[in-house]
Amino acid sequence: LGQIGASWLDTSSLPEFHAQGLVGSGQVVGLGDTGVDVRSCAFADAEEVPYDAVSPYHRKIAAYFTMHGDQHDGPDGHGTHIAGSIASDAPSLGLSGSGVAPAARLAVIDLEHSAFPGRYEVPDDAIGSGYFDLLRHAGAAVTCSPWSYPAHSALETN
Repeated sequence: LGQIGASWLDTSSLPEFHAQGLVGSGQVVGLGDTGVDVRSCAFADAEEVPYDAVSPYHRKIAAYFTMHGDQHDGPDGHGTHIAGSIASDAPSLGLSGSGVAPAARLAVIDLEHSAFPGRYEVPDDAIGSGYFDLLRHAGAAVTCSPWSYPAHSALETN
């Protein structure tokens, strides 16, 4: 939604949305962050994680692109927290809590540097082609990019 005209989803409304079938079925949500702990119960699967590829087989991860050689979440777990808020299906696993779209899958871009845990870098020279195009390629029509970023012409929309 961006900063102008942004609105917040009241989490107390989620059960109503979910009861109406609005659970993200068939959707891929893009996420660029510090990575995702794919071993977390919210994302674990017997299928291999599709690193630097797109796959229809993993239960929750449609794609996991590594921008700087890292395949894990950062030390503070920020990316995993955001991913769970988006697509956790914990109740199906007998756990409490659910993401906004528990039936959705994720296309992840891990922006963290493997040599510098906790530090991430947005590819500003290729934010359109090196970031958003990767997420679109994986099937994401909506993207969560929970980091600050200065104005950039590639982020402008009409």
